[in-house]
Amino acid sequence: MKNLNEKFISPTKRRMGLLVLFICLVSMSAYAQGVINGKVTSESGEGLIGATVVVQGTTTGTVTDIDGNFNIEAAADAVLDISYVGYETLTVAVDGQTNLTIRLREDAEVLDEVVVIGYGSVQKSDVTGSVASVKSEDLQAFPLLNAGQALQGRAAGVVVQTQNGGEPGADILIRVRGNSSLNASSDPLVVVDGFVGAAFPQQNDIASIEVLKDASATAIYGSRGSGGVILVTTKKGKAGKPRVELNSTFSSQQTTNRLDLLDANGFAQYQNMIRANAGDAPYAQGSENTDWQDEIYRNGNTQNYQLSVSGGSENVNYYVSGTYFNQQGIVVNSDFEKIQ
Repeated sequence: MKNLNEKFISPTKRRMGLLVLFICLVSMSAYAQGVINGKVTSESGEGLIGATVVVQGTTTGTVTDIDGNFNIEAAADAVLDISYVGYETLTVAVDGQTNLTIRLREDAEVLDEVVVIGYGSVQKSDVTGSVASVKSEDLQAFPLLNAGQALQGRAAGVVVQTQNGGEPGADILIRVRGNSSLNASSDPLVVVDGFVGAAFPQQNDIASIEVLKDASATAIYGSRGSGGVILVTTKKGKAGKPRVELNSTFSSQQTTNRLDLLDANGFAQYQNMIRANAGDAPYAQGSENTDWQDEIYRNGNTQNYQLSVSGGSENVNYYVSGTYFNQQGIVVNSDFEKIQ
């Protein structure tokens, strides 16, 4: 009987063996390699081309195609790191899934370091051409009729002559590469969100302005860019709760260095001295003292009010704004009003 019992395994040992076998099978399935398909999109659902997908802790990685799709070999319990210029890096656990949809959020801090160059966007340290950049905060420093005025003193190599003659609402003159033509216009080409030849939007609606100053601009926009190119990127709504923003500015203007004029008595004495030397009749002295500078000039002011509403969902983003601009010139009856 003793020899017979030794030929059989006890129930306790059998259960222990099965448990060890189960653990080994689970471990093997966890580390089994498989193909994982996925898509990387922006907050608006648009596929991101060239996003980097790396298996955390390994050198295995890939990039997304033109539609934002990718496939990569990874274990069922692997962790993926997804990164893209201008967006926050995201860590995603595979957790046994074979098809992933990954949505990246814009990174405001990283975007500040990105420069639009006409055919894409690169980090400012990688730009080989001559580019000047103006941020949104600089555009809202003071009330402006035209956002192009904000380039004055803020973009190296850009000459801005504002409102020649002082007339409210007068056009401004911008020169990026000087007067490059005798007959044709030397104005720079303005591109707003990819629309060539557009007008400047209101400064509160602009996220950033980049100025292409070197000759490489003509390689992108042809002869139209011979006077330089000004790239304007406007603000856009983001997914989340609606955001209401009100911006208002006010400034005053007044004349300086007025002429020191004679009063009525002083003018009469001056005329009588001239007439006495010439043998003419005396000048009839007036009784009213009128300084015509006071009649012509006044204290002017400029006021600007902008209201915007932005927001969106996973599929649709929106940004709506309205602006009221009013400028009273220092000369009586010189005014300019604009609603946009």
